[in-house]
Amino acid sequence: MLAAIGYSGLAGHKLLHQEFRQMLRDLLDEARRLTLDEIADCIEDLINGWFYQHILTVDADYVDAVKASRKPPVPGA
Repeated sequence: MLAAIGYSGLAGHKLLHQEFRQMLRDLLDEARRLTLDEIADCIEDLINGWFYQHILTVDADYVDAVKASRKPPVPGA
């Protein structure tokens, strides 16, 4: 979707998602030596930290670009 609308921040946004995937890989590696409660705490921290922050701030940055791409052209403009 972001590529289709020509979102200028797409490269940086993709990088943030790559970093998130690495955080998940790290958590999976670490989970082998953690208790279930510790794993649950890590997942909670991940969701309450990165995930919410990303959606509420980073994803919010492209909302205007998406909305603008969906507006019909103004006649005579």
